[in-house]
Formats: sequence, C-alpha cells, structure tokens
Amino acid sequence: MRQDVTTGAPHTRARIIAAVIGDANVAWAEVARHVGLGLHAWNEPFRPLASFRALKRALGGPLTGGPMSSAAMYGRLPRHGDEPLGVEALGATEWANDGWSSATFTHLHARVDPPLFLGLLVRAMPTAGPVAASHALHHAHAQQRGLRMRSWAPERAHTILVGPGGSRPELLDAMVACHGDVMLTDSTVVCRLPGVLGDGGLAAATYAQLGWIARELSRRRMEQGSVPSERAQEYAWATFASNASMTFDEPRMEMTGSLSGGQVKIALESEPGQFFTTVMATFPSPLGLRLHMKRKSSQQGSLAAAFDGMDIPTGDPDFDRTFRLLGDPPVAVQQLMWQRPALRRAFVDLGFYAHDGLVTDTQLAFRFASCASELELAKIVDRVGVVMGAFFGGGPVGPYR
Repeated sequence: MRQDVTTGAPHTRARIIAAVIGDANVAWAEVARHVGLGLHAWNEPFRPLASFRALKRALGGPLTGGPMSSAAMYGRLPRHGDEPLGVEALGATEWANDGWSSATFTHLHARVDPPLFLGLLVRAMPTAGPVAASHALHHAHAQQRGLRMRSWAPERAHTILVGPGGSRPELLDAMVACHGDVMLTDSTVVCRLPGVLGDGGLAAATYAQLGWIARELSRRRMEQGSVPSERAQEYAWATFASNASMTFDEPRMEMTGSLSGGQVKIALESEPGQFFTTVMATFPSPLGLRLHMKRKSSQQGSLAAAFDGMDIPTGDPDFDRTFRLLGDPPVAVQQLMWQRPALRRAFVDLGFYAHDGLVTDTQLAFRFASCASELELAKIVDRVGVVMGAFFGGGPVGPYR
C-alpha cells in the first residue's frame, strides 16, 4: 500500500494507474479543443505511416461519452493566406512494444494534398543494414539528425526536399526545427512526441510547422510536374473517368461519381514503397446492421478472431474464407448475405484481388496493390455496382454494367 501524503488514504497500484490514465484522457481532450480538432473513435488500428486517406478511413464517428486519450483527433487547421480550406490534421496516440520494452507516443499528422506519388519516406534511418538502400540528404542539420530518404524516384524527391543543388533548404530547415521526430511520406508530415501530449501550446505550434511543410511539399511537387510515365497513367484514368461519367481530379489522381444512389470514389494512394488503387463507396442510407466485414489477412489467426468477435458464417465457403463478418442481429446479417448470391460473389471477386477491404453500415473500401489499368478499373466498378445494386436495388449502372 502507498499512503497519500496529504490525507493518508490508501492507494492501490490500480487506483494510481487509473488516476494517471484519467489525467491523460482529460489532457488529450483539452489539446484537441485548443487546436480546434474533434475527437473520433477508431474503426481500425492506427498505423503511423499509413496514407492520410487510409487514416481517415480508419476513423469512426465523433467520440461519445467521456474523453479518451486513445481517441483520434481530426479536423482542419486554420486557413493560411488565400487557401479556401485549412490543411487537414490528425492526432493519435500509440502504445509501442518491441518485446523488450514499451512506450507511449503521440503522433501529429498534417496532410500533403495533392500527394507526391514518389514512394517517399524521410525519417531517421541507420546507414547500414536492411535500410542501407536509403539516400543521404544534402542538408547539414538533417544529416545531424540522422534523416535519410527512400523513394522510387530519389533524384526527383531530393530536388523537392532541398532544391536543385541544395538551393532551397527551407523545407528541411522547418522539419529539423520541429520538437520531436519528424517523418515525411507522400501524403503526410508526421511528428512523433513521447508520451500522451498534454500541452496545447506545443501542439498548436507543431501543427503550424507541419502545416507549412505539407503545403510547401505539395507546391514544389506541382512545380515539378509529371514525367512521361505519369502522364500516360493520368491519361488512362482521365479516359476511364470520362467514359464512366465520373469527374477526374488529375493532381490527386482521384475520380468521383454516383452509383445506385451512393457516391463512389476511386483514388491512387501510396505508402512508403507501394502504390494502391482504392475504391470507396458511400451508401445512400445506413444498412442498420452494425456491419463490420473485413477481408481476412494471412496473419489473422484464431486468437485475433477471438478478440475481434465471433465470425458469422454464411455457408458459402469462398466468402467465409475471404471475409470476417460481424453485425447485429447476427441472424439478419446472415440472411442478408445468404439470400443474395450475386452479392457474395461480387464481394469474393473484390476480396480475392484486394490487398485489404472493409465494409461497414455506411460504406465500403477496397485497396488493390497496383495502379489499376482501364480494364482493371472497369472490373472494379462493375463489382462495386453489383454490391450497390444488391444492397439498394437498381442494379449495376454505367457503361460497364
């Protein structure tokens, strides 16, 4: 037992830990309020180097109940100059355990929009070992911090970061001036700080730096323009979008349109060293089944399934092998899938080729580990059209039905 020095009341270890956690929860909520971001639950585990799109998809709705330091902060930073909207920002806490020790970190993210599409990763890296393929940065302070770069277009990435011949060092100057460990990817500027951040002033100052870096990265990338291989891909996607009556945003490699009353978005996104084509569909109305259907990964075992909840079988071996299905009431979820064989087949087709996928009451999202061709885009839209038609009627629509 430990005695309180003022009252002499006994405190067990559990009560002390609970008090510390409670203080961290309140402090985290205060930081969110100070920087003008909302608190959200997580639908999926936090991944520090995920694309900003993936981080947003992992968010649930606004947090209900009391504050929790495990919640995400999300929103926009104050506008800068004549920009119509402020930079998107996200904050998260992470409990890291390497098997020998554990620690808690705070991650503050600012969105690079449009993204760079260079497979970029800048962070502190060793000069030998598994990441020896990384490249040095021609910036003295960055070298002192151990910052190195990986990219599938290292010369172009280096020009963006420091300018031709190191003539524009301001971006890395701002990066090394941040309080904490700063990392860059194609779509995020990330600052990692120890513990659960409870200083609203530090959070605001850090977000201001990250926001400037994010804007500057996008501006320099737009100045650089596209190389022939990128222009060919942009043309292919623009052609598909036009044929499918979708709107194409070339700098973001994103097309949007409607399908069976819902909104569909197809976008190129990248994480360090890898491209993904992502299709997202927002349903015209919630399914009302608390649905959580996730593509099974090769790493998912029975222990993970036990923690995530009981998987609902549909009786379709291909579907049950591909997806973990949860919802409430389970019988209604089971009937929904069993009575619609075309729906199950469309999901199996998407899941077979997808890197990952998630379907909830309000949306679906599947990622494919490539930059899709026109033919692949057509197949993706066709399968999503079957899903939307089976859920909401009307059947697949558009030129690829």
